[in-house]
Amino acid sequence: SFDSVERLVITDRASYIAAFLTGQVDQLDSVQTHEIPQIEGQMSDALWYAQPNYGWNHFAVNSKHPDMPWFQDKRVVQAIRLALPYEQLGAAFGEGWMNSGPLHVMFAESYKSDEIRQLPGYNPDTKDAAIAEAQKMMAAAGYPEGEGIAFKDTPSRSAGTAFDNAVRTKDAFAEIFPQMVMDIVPVTDYASFTNLLNQRTFEARTYHHTMVPNAVADARTYYHTDGGRNYQGFEEAWADEILDKVLEVNDFEERQALFHQFEDRYLAEGGPLIQTVVSRDQFVYPGTVGGVDLVAGPWAYGNAGYGVGPRWLWRTV
Repeated sequence: SFDSVERLVITDRASYIAAFLTGQVDQLDSVQTHEIPQIEGQMSDALWYAQPNYGWNHFAVNSKHPDMPWFQDKRVVQAIRLALPYEQLGAAFGEGWMNSGPLHVMFAESYKSDEIRQLPGYNPDTKDAAIAEAQKMMAAAGYPEGEGIAFKDTPSRSAGTAFDNAVRTKDAFAEIFPQMVMDIVPVTDYASFTNLLNQRTFEARTYHHTMVPNAVADARTYYHTDGGRNYQGFEEAWADEILDKVLEVNDFEERQALFHQFEDRYLAEGGPLIQTVVSRDQFVYPGTVGGVDLVAGPWAYGNAGYGVGPRWLWRTV
């Protein structure tokens, strides 16, 4: 086994890849499609692994922000959900990405990607109709073509997938709601970003959240009025009632029915936290590292940045 594990802070992606290819680091995570040829060309013995991401990417609005009255109108939020460019956001992560509803699609109780993909907004075959409906909703709310709506979208970083997908979202909104103003304003560091969430002062965000170990805890964390990560201010008595009830239900089918009831209504009414994509994460190691196959899988944190996996790995030569 490894005697020790040292974590290096490399903020620039190109430098991170260079460090991996020259043996300075032994793991490269979140490999994007356009990076694969360079890695394969310079490391013939590379070991590749992939798994569903342990969280979900999302776009969220602050429904309690005092200067954002439009985000308190469910028609506006629903129009945004219908208009989001899910296909473009997913393609940025490469093959294997999944649509996601309010709950992570890998939970046994939740709707699966294929089921979510049939719904308006997510279904690429009916996207034009969904966009037309979104435009009608926005106009009915008093904001034709998004006129009168202006907000700052804050990705967690000034570079990388979250920032890139904020740009893709802005481009899509510019076509669908041409009078709406969405400014992308990244923060300087992660502490500043979390302060925006904890103090509920953000206006909108493009970000990634980690799911927690089971569907009950996950749903209550993000959607219950008292949820610890309900940063967007979602507060509905019907949702709290369902999320309180699932705490007491041990029968799987009954619990699944309750979660489907929650997801159906949340999607129909337009909740302020909109999951967009569950990515298929790709990781690569040099051929001299063993044991990764033992910690990779649908629920594995072993390949993630949480530091769980290295305790099970070893050097093969």
